[in-house]
Amino acid sequence: MVADAAERGVVEKLFELTAAGRQKDLLRYMHPDVMVRAFLPPNPVLDLEALKRNIRERSRDRIREARATSIDRVGDGRYLAVGRVRWSDPAGGFTDVPAAWAIVVKDGLIYRMFGASDADSAVQSFESDDWESPATTDR
Repeated sequence: MVADAAERGVVEKLFELTAAGRQKDLLRYMHPDVMVRAFLPPNPVLDLEALKRNIRERSRDRIREARATSIDRVGDGRYLAVGRVRWSDPAGGFTDVPAAWAIVVKDGLIYRMFGASDADSAVQSFESDDWESPATTDR
C-alpha cells in the first residue's frame, strides 16, 4: 500500500505541475526510459530527450495546462487520469478540451503516458500495450 500511495503521489504531482504551467519541472519525475504520447497535435511519441526539447520549444510562446479531475488506479502501477487540457491559441484566446491519460509508474517515476481525448481511448493503450499508435478519437 505504501508503494501505491507513492505511485499515486507521482501522478498527482505530474498534474499539479502541469496545472500550474510548470512543465519544465516534470522532467525530474520522468523515468530514464519514459515514452510519452503527447496529447496535442501532432501527437508525437517522445523519449526523455525529445520530451525535454518539446517542453523547451513549446513553452516559449504558449500557455499549456493539463488538469486531472480524477485519477484512478486501474492495475499494478497503472493509472487513468481524466480531466481537461487548455492552451493559448497563437491567434488569440484559449482552447479548452476534455482529455484522459493512461499512465504507468515504474521505479517511482512516470514510465509511460498516453494522452487521448477520452478515457476509452486512453484505456485502449493499457489493453493493447500500444504506446506508440495515435489516439483513435478526434479532438
